Amino acid sequence: MTRMSEKRIEKIGSKTLLDKAWADKPLNVIRNPHKLSEVELHKTLEKIVELPEKRLKSMLKQGDKAIDEVFMQNIAERIPQFLTATVVNLTTTLLVQKDYFRDHPIWPVLEVELFKRRRNLNNEQLTSVLHAFGISGNGSKTFFHEMEEVVTDSQVPIETDYLVKVITGYAEIDLGSPELYSMLIEKIIQRDLSNIEPVKRTEIAKTLSKATNVSKGGFGFYLEMEKSLKSDLHQGRMDFSELCKSAENILSSNVGTNKFHDELEQFLVVNYDDQNVNEIVSLIKGLSLYQIKNEELNHLIFRSIFNNIENFSVKQLEILLWSFSRKQLAHDPNARIATDF
Repeated sequence: MTRMSEKRIEKIGSKTLLDKAWADKPLNVIRNPHKLSEVELHKTLEKIVELPEKRLKSMLKQGDKAIDEVFMQNIAERIPQFLTATVVNLTTTLLVQKDYFRDHPIWPVLEVELFKRRRNLNNEQLTSVLHAFGISGNGSKTFFHEMEEVVTDSQVPIETDYLVKVITGYAEIDLGSPELYSMLIEKIIQRDLSNIEPVKRTEIAKTLSKATNVSKGGFGFYLEMEKSLKSDLHQGRMDFSELCKSAENILSSNVGTNKFHDELEQFLVVNYDDQNVNEIVSLIKGLSLYQIKNEELNHLIFRSIFNNIENFSVKQLEILLWSFSRKQLAHDPNARIATDF
């Protein structure tokens, strides 16, 4: 039998003790961060952000300002002494409760420290940091500009998934130079889009459409996406669920050619699954600002609503009503029928 090392035993024991303390009195753990090791601090933050929203709000009320003024303040003070991996993990962990931690004082502290260590980040760490700051809406323009140079100057090839994370991080806050987007997209295209899942390709296209500095054609990405999706569609490699999600991403963001939009609508007609209520509701929501041109598709959608009216949950009915209201189809006879239910 292999004997466990002392470090391994200490790690297991620490985890067990922390879990027990958290289960008994979580606020005591939060109010005494100075008693926690670097690893335990991160683990505790994970426990905080993973709490259900109601539970988190209840704990915040009970603990008054313990999380912000005690726990998070302790983390901020100790960040310069943490391992780079821990600093990155703290950054990505905050995304779980990004709304609560939006504009939180911890972000500038993380920004300063990560900027100091920018040349020591590996590809995964670098892209995870940019993704986290972008998705959360935090980080200064200077930070993103300087970090862009780290990406473009990287001597180590960045994996496709990581390139996508960089694009997402920058596009979500509408930063990043045309040169950055052009370089990232060129690398993705060179590696063959067929290696990326169909829906993921359309998600990338939708993300690119959010960035001002991305050219109208997405630096060639939209055209290559169309070609690859057409191949998948004609070869029957996409099911109705994938088709719906792809149509939502492409049509709602108005990327690609009008001809391809028409083809997508026709493919939805041909592959329409009247029994897949969840996807249909999602499709209606996703296309709430898009004017469907194919009358047969419109007919199928409205028929699905009437046929399943008694099967929709309250939440689904709310989504449908919100979608039709948002689309302002009151002047369309079909819309008046739909909103009457």
